[in-house]
Amino acid sequence: MSNDKQFRPKPVYTISSAAQTKAYLHHVRMRIVSLLTAQPMTISQVAQEFAVHPANITHHFRELEKAGLIKLVERRDIGRTTEKYYRAIALHFNVTAQKKKISGSSALALSLLRDDVSLAIGQLKGDDSEPVTCLLWNAKIRPKMYKAFRKKLMDLIEEYKPADTEDGIPYTLSLGLYPCNVERPTGEVYLV
Repeated sequence: MSNDKQFRPKPVYTISSAAQTKAYLHHVRMRIVSLLTAQPMTISQVAQEFAVHPANITHHFRELEKAGLIKLVERRDIGRTTEKYYRAIALHFNVTAQKKKISGSSALALSLLRDDVSLAIGQLKGDDSEPVTCLLWNAKIRPKMYKAFRKKLMDLIEEYKPADTEDGIPYTLSLGLYPCNVERPTGEVYLV
């Protein structure tokens, strides 16, 4: 029995509700969505990718389906059980600013940065063949300047969006502008 084998994800979906944002902005769920953008998969197949038992991620699938970010696209009867295949509703997701602030969103944002960097470290080849740039900058800035600086960073990202091509090498730009009371050297640039 099949549901929607012909389902095609949208090219881009903008997450704008607080419920969808809360469902999406979790490192495990973001990884699940990422896998499901490429192809339909079962919970067991995703669990195998994560090297965990399917029971450890079932609740994440429920959250994503409830939020409407993934959908059941196929059921396959394989004897005593039915395999359920899920697919992300889009190939790319954008999260817009929320009118109502999500509780703990600052900590969530920083933990997403940490998790993303940790994932990237684990994927490095280890032979320094992949260039990496790391910039650490510290300054005491006023809230008004924070807003201006944030806007310039967003404008820079918009300016370079056309560089995203099918034949390009996948890179991630992780930016974090956050308060930290630990003094570090400023202006250090590390290039590998």
